[in-house]
Amino acid sequence: MASRYDLICNVKGGSEHKIWRIKVRVIRLWRSSYFKDNNNKPMIELVVLDEQGGRIQCTVKSIHVYLFENSINEGNVYMLENLCVALNSGKYKPTMHEFRMFFKRETRVTLVEDSSIPLYGFSFVPFVEILNETKDDRHLVDVLGVVTRKVNLIEFKKEGKPCNYVVIELENIEGGLKLRWSVGVSNTTYNSKLFINANIPEIEDFQMRLKSSNSQQGIQFSQLSDHASLTLEEEFLERGVYKSIADLKEVTQNSVFVTIGTVKDIES
Repeated sequence: MASRYDLICNVKGGSEHKIWRIKVRVIRLWRSSYFKDNNNKPMIELVVLDEQGGRIQCTVKSIHVYLFENSINEGNVYMLENLCVALNSGKYKPTMHEFRMFFKRETRVTLVEDSSIPLYGFSFVPFVEILNETKDDRHLVDVLGVVTRKVNLIEFKKEGKPCNYVVIELENIEGGLKLRWSVGVSNTTYNSKLFINANIPEIEDFQMRLKSSNSQQGIQFSQLSDHASLTLEEEFLERGVYKSIADLKEVTQNSVFVTIGTVKDIES
């Protein structure tokens, strides 16, 4: 007997006549616009999760937003039917799936009740993979840790507009590894989400392990004040605006940024 719906792990391209039908929970929903066009509504982007933990990105293009914007809410479970599939070629990918799915005019959305699909579907990445740079930085990741240090608010300008950001230091339990501003993680423009001491099983479990961990005694919170004694090099790294090498390639004006990389060759 054929399954009543498809699993995300089986979703693939090349099946033009395949009518995909997936039962999923919307674990992230955000709107994004890659073009400054006030005539079109921003696209709706989703990350959906199925009962086996599979995750895939789904997109509602601007021309179809009016059909679905009132039918989909973050946290609900839906049966989605008749979507098309394409390679996930985006610059930053919110899932590890090779493909992504797109809503069509004919796509059907049905709200269903199903508690078997987790509410969040976290996939936490070990700090060691980030610090060793073994994780592909084109994929967005989930991290979990305790805040041990915070830098004062840093102000800067982007495209002439005033902006600000804050740097925090996260420490995990296993091995006391820390994520800092030099090698670490950063939020993205539209779809990053921050949970602080939330009543979520994964966070509550981490807090319990933190209390019983031998490394607990070494975890202390500190804040870098404006009057801290810093060398010129430390102040530059501390207060400079960080950009990845990929982001630096897109800078079109004279500016000063902080980046990190490995020197592969030096031309004499």
